[in-house]
Amino acid sequence: MFNIHEVVMHNTLGICEVRGIEHRSVVGRPAKEYYILHSLYDEDNTAFVPVEGCERLMRFPMQKTEIIELIEEMPNLCSKWIDETRARKDSYTQTIREGNPHKLVAMIRSLYLKDEERKKIGKRINDADARQQAQAIKILHQEMAYGLGIGVDEVPDAIHVFLEQSQKRVA
Repeated sequence: MFNIHEVVMHNTLGICEVRGIEHRSVVGRPAKEYYILHSLYDEDNTAFVPVEGCERLMRFPMQKTEIIELIEEMPNLCSKWIDETRARKDSYTQTIREGNPHKLVAMIRSLYLKDEERKKIGKRINDADARQQAQAIKILHQEMAYGLGIGVDEVPDAIHVFLEQSQKRVA
């Protein structure tokens, strides 16, 4: 259970503060308790998440050490490319809903590599892939920014610096 004023990572909304717990009823369903989540990076975004089963949708954000470990693993993370567009979209939608940072990185990297491959022949990944990649990046960068205590726009540079430091330690 999460407490009021705790910061949580919501799988699709990103970093949120629990602003309250409210007993609500939805038409045709019995009343139950909901967390009131307010996005820390999108002031206009508030959501109601059922307390029951919330662990599928939200968790505590990664700590700095976990983020650094994830960054160090990035070069080795990549999901298998799915040729069939609909199956790929469904798979990526599920990955985003799960909110697993490692799977998000693998998805982002897979799309990045495919886009680089397609650029060589004057093409790009399709719009649906680009939208899902952008959504995954937004969610992941919010969590990294929060855990590292930096701005979201600083995350790409921070990743680069951590990867360079990691490679120097290995060499």
